[in-house]
Amino acid sequence: EYEEWKWYNNPTIVEVLEEFPSLQIPSTLLLTQLPLLQPRYYSISSSPDLHPGEIHLTVAVVSYRPK
Repeated sequence: EYEEWKWYNNPTIVEVLEEFPSLQIPSTLLLTQLPLLQPRYYSISSSPDLHPGEIHLTVAVVSYRPK
């Protein structure tokens, strides 16, 4: 039954937990299964309504020094 439900619904982790509230999964296990966030090198910070035909970027340089 679960395999059929999974096949037709293609659920996210949150949807599985909502569908099966009896699951008791430790939060540490959930956190280790999440994909790493990819770096975002810039953000588009302009609106095409205000500046048609232009793109404004927000960029920051962050440097870390080991202690």
